[in-house]
Amino acid sequence: MKLLINTFLIIWLVTPAFVLAAPLDIKSQKQLFIDGYMVESSANLTQTQHTPTKVGPLISPINDWEGVGSKCPTVWVWSVLPEDGKFRMWYTTLICTDAGNSGGAGYIESTDGITWTGRKKASGMTSVIRNNNNPPDKRYMGWGGCGGTKSKCAYSSPDGLSWSLHGTIGTILGDVGTMAYDSVKQEYMITAKGTRKDGDVFNPRKSYSYSSTNLSTFSSTIRNDYLFDATDAAGYVKAASYGIGMWPYEGVYIGFNWLFLITAQLDGGGEDGYIEVDLLFKRQIMAQWSHPSHDPILPRGANGSWDDGMVMTASSPMIVGKEIWLYYTGWDGTHAQPQTRTSQIGLAKWRLDGFYSVDAGATEGSFVSPALTFTGKNLLLNADASNSGSIQVELQDANGAVISGYAKADCNPITKDNVEHMVSWTGGKDISALAGTPIKLKVYMKNAELYAVKFGKPEFAPFITLSNQVLPNAGQGGNEVGTLALENARGDSITFSLPAGKVDNADFTISDDKLISANAVDFNTKNSYTVLVKAEDNEGNVTEVEFILEVEENGIYTSWAYSKNVVLNTTVSGANVSGTVKIFPVLLKLRESNFDFAQAGDNGEDLRFLGTNDKVFPHEIAWWDATAKHADVWVLVDSVLGNNDTQYFTMYWGKTGVKSKSDGNTVFDTANGFVNVWHLDEEGNSGANGYNDATYTAENGTGGAGMTAASDTASAAGRGQWFDGSMDASTEYINMGSTNSLDGVTGLSVSFWCNPGLLPFTDYPAIFARGTSANRTPWIYGMNGANNLAMNISKSAGVYEGIQTPDLQQGVWQYVTLTWDGSKLNSYINLDYGDSSTTTITTVGPNDQYALVGVFPSGRRWYGGIDELKTSRVARSEDWHKLSYMNQKSDQVLLEYGQVVAVEQNIMTEGVITGAAYNVMTVYNINGQLVKQFPVSGYKPEMSSTDMVRGEFKPGLYVSVFGNTEYRSIKPVSKRFAIIK
Repeated sequence: MKLLINTFLIIWLVTPAFVLAAPLDIKSQKQLFIDGYMVESSANLTQTQHTPTKVGPLISPINDWEGVGSKCPTVWVWSVLPEDGKFRMWYTTLICTDAGNSGGAGYIESTDGITWTGRKKASGMTSVIRNNNNPPDKRYMGWGGCGGTKSKCAYSSPDGLSWSLHGTIGTILGDVGTMAYDSVKQEYMITAKGTRKDGDVFNPRKSYSYSSTNLSTFSSTIRNDYLFDATDAAGYVKAASYGIGMWPYEGVYIGFNWLFLITAQLDGGGEDGYIEVDLLFKRQIMAQWSHPSHDPILPRGANGSWDDGMVMTASSPMIVGKEIWLYYTGWDGTHAQPQTRTSQIGLAKWRLDGFYSVDAGATEGSFVSPALTFTGKNLLLNADASNSGSIQVELQDANGAVISGYAKADCNPITKDNVEHMVSWTGGKDISALAGTPIKLKVYMKNAELYAVKFGKPEFAPFITLSNQVLPNAGQGGNEVGTLALENARGDSITFSLPAGKVDNADFTISDDKLISANAVDFNTKNSYTVLVKAEDNEGNVTEVEFILEVEENGIYTSWAYSKNVVLNTTVSGANVSGTVKIFPVLLKLRESNFDFAQAGDNGEDLRFLGTNDKVFPHEIAWWDATAKHADVWVLVDSVLGNNDTQYFTMYWGKTGVKSKSDGNTVFDTANGFVNVWHLDEEGNSGANGYNDATYTAENGTGGAGMTAASDTASAAGRGQWFDGSMDASTEYINMGSTNSLDGVTGLSVSFWCNPGLLPFTDYPAIFARGTSANRTPWIYGMNGANNLAMNISKSAGVYEGIQTPDLQQGVWQYVTLTWDGSKLNSYINLDYGDSSTTTITTVGPNDQYALVGVFPSGRRWYGGIDELKTSRVARSEDWHKLSYMNQKSDQVLLEYGQVVAVEQNIMTEGVITGAAYNVMTVYNINGQLVKQFPVSGYKPEMSSTDMVRGEFKPGLYVSVFGNTEYRSIKPVSKRFAIIK
């Protein structure tokens, strides 16, 4: 047995372990200190590997089917999942008799992970994982034997107890292996022991790793070659790897190598020896493992203990609170003693991220990180400085120069032990302004241990919250703003205060846990306040958080410089739609001809929209390019009246210092039937989540490597994507990820613009494919040898029905809508109503794969353009389809833009004419021609029930005409425009 010590010390090299020209983009992903990835240079630091605290044994064999009464009672843990307020464990069993050995499986549960009850026989799965991206009947995936063969099979289950065959994995796999699931990359990982016959002295057993997205096909395989070496085998006949537990964690992979230390070769080819667990590490799923230390991360127990012979881990650990829990099996005998040993199940615990730390002693040490970029507004450290220690962080630019305000001297020292300290600098500075900019960290330490670094939102650290951050317009002093609270507080009492130094702090006070406004609030005077709040508990822990308090606008945009009416014309001279369409997103194409970009904010952040009766209309800025004078803005109109040319809403702009109100989630609210809205107006890219879903569903797309800046193209509706399927067959597509957002719907609409690059179609090129050939809702593709599209929907695997559209034209953008109302499929192209087909499908079946744009799972690719791809869980009406087409097409006819009104020249207030006593209100058009006159009586124009003014009017002294019988004006002018003579 190897000599064990609690920690294994390695001096950090001053020479960097990694030197990269480009900054590391770590986003908000936690960084551990197992390798040197985060260390460019260091001084006076050591690295420590930490062994766990053991708990147990917790589970022992008690039943005959667990081998009680035989020569080797065995319970061998494979998988433990915490879910629904309990822990679930799957394990195998062994019964040893003179006639031979036989195996089985068990299942058991616990409410606290320590006391286990309700054990029962189960199907034999060597690993079980839960995949929430799978349909309900395949929520659990397992791996086990295939009826006594040397192959392994994948199984699926709705509950983890009743299993169905999913597929055979392969014959290369041996008798021991584990499975894990990377939920971020959505890949299954399998590691298995292969053949034992190998001439290499230090590799008698081969270990293989496999990856798969579906446990049916495997995209890559690698032989694990560096799991042990001569150092591990010192004092033994040889060493081997018996198996590997695996854990995808924070973008890296941690392995638990069951190191077989062989003490004897037995007659017949068997081997005897001990097994203990070493820690492995890698950053890519199919890379070779690195072996940071030759000391075990999970050692065997002392001689005479229940786990002194062998220890092997469950497939993966888990996070429980602020700890890592890893269940393991311990044997009180060696490998060749199955007739005389007993196994039991125990638990190993580490602090969160606690496998390795970088440490400093009484002499101050430090390290500098490589240049990196991040997201978020907080820097968090998992560290222990409670032994009279301290940690401070200095921020440097990419060249190593200290960033002003973030020097070591500005950093409040960390002096306690916590898995999530929030680093702070004097003045309450956060680091959000530095997000996306290359920086370096220089960390100073003394008598401290650092386990991990993370940017982003804290999970455990004390963090101040404020229940409300919006101030009412025209609010008086003394009003309560909101309630303060300290999440994850460690002390028994908390004191809140407003530190001096922030100018806006003087406008507020704190009473106990209430933030109070000290002065009156007026949006037009000041539209936001920045307040720094400090919290201190009775243990001396201090946290400071900066809040931005916004003043409500109330939809009364009196201080905006400009406004313009937008008329919705649905008469025969406009969109020619007779029915009313409710809750409809209207597309505004702002161009140089109808909008002065120099008057607005750099990114359109000052755009606002009001309907009648001053109702705020939400909007989304899908594209804004002030240089090109091009913007696409969606405005949610509560109701578009049919056969009407007097309805309008008003657009406002020209206000500095306000925040953008662009909100695609509200414009395309899932409550209004939308499921996905992909505008596809991003610059072509292959970045993760590079194509935004504007809805709350948030199924963002990732482009293949062939999606580049050249993929971005002009379309009828604004900007779209071009898929050159004829030239780069494998990489020009967008993957929307695993999705079940349409599962079980009883209605469906899919709409998009497309521009076929070649007709008639060859093969079956895909526009949108959700699911596989078994479950396909929707699948939209070109018909081989024809000029039209088809859509399929499924109710179950292999059962689907479809519809075909009218013919498309080559090289022309066309608007396609396909709907299903639960009984009938309909298709439209532009204004052409296509086929209608009755279906027997009443509910859409579950999706069994991801969604793709521009390609089928089988590789049939679209050649041409796609834009504004939208899905809804309702069948949109024919009026909705027609209104969308007439609004979005290149020569749109729904919207008429009025002239710009200079708000400050308004000469009316709330229906009362100001200035001289006017007798007549006279309206002139843009050419100065008389349009209409109204008598004025009692300071109001006398209008008949049919009076309404239309046309283009000269900018200047305008007032508003509203409705057919009522006249009034608001601040600023926002309705119809007229000139006072």
